[in-house]
Amino acid sequence: MTLLESENTLLMLRRHTPGSEDGLLCVFNLSSREVTTHLPQTRHFQDVISGEKIDGSQPITLAAWQFMWLRG
Repeated sequence: MTLLESENTLLMLRRHTPGSEDGLLCVFNLSSREVTTHLPQTRHFQDVISGEKIDGSQPITLAAWQFMWLRG
């Protein structure tokens, strides 16, 4: 697991097998307000929870307390 640099209101971490890019990018909004941020990787993801497809080159917006588990 790798903890990634992010804004104070966000927790971002990458769960992966050592030596592999396979895994999950986990993004948690830990605040009571909506937050917009950029992902650390510019590739296509799919949220494991909602099934939503995410373009990592575009900013994402998370509602208050929302989280995403992104595979891609």
